[in-house]
Amino acid sequence: MPLTIKQEEFCQHFATWGNGGKAYRHAYDVAPETKQTSVYVQASELLKKPEIAARVEELREEFKLATKVTVESLAAEFDEAREHALKDPKGSAAAVAASNAKAKLLGFHVERHEHSGPGGSPIRTEGTLDITGLSDAVLEELLSKLGQK
Repeated sequence: MPLTIKQEEFCQHFATWGNGGKAYRHAYDVAPETKQTSVYVQASELLKKPEIAARVEELREEFKLATKVTVESLAAEFDEAREHALKDPKGSAAAVAASNAKAKLLGFHVERHEHSGPGGSPIRTEGTLDITGLSDAVLEELLSKLGQK
């Protein structure tokens, strides 16, 4: 199934920026007062669609080819930075940082963060509210009071 104009625009922006919320806001002309969480949910839902994910990957491959950046070229830059480090310890940090930034920009390096409670313990969840049994009307009222609607 072909993508809509807005879906294609979203894919183009996401492949360029790597930020789903920003891509969604630009492609779908989201009002400035729209909550960021709503935007992220919509962007996430789009990225789950196989045709969207495939198009984003296709665009990323095109970008890599257009800029002639590959895993091999980035590895070569790291090798150069390492060689430079052996000659000038003061200059190597900047070279490695530039290579890392480039790798992140192109999606070769993704940072992952693990969250935990104090001292590395699990995050405490007691005191949470089980809302699974609440009616839509009650949920709407809660969201309204929390400023989520």
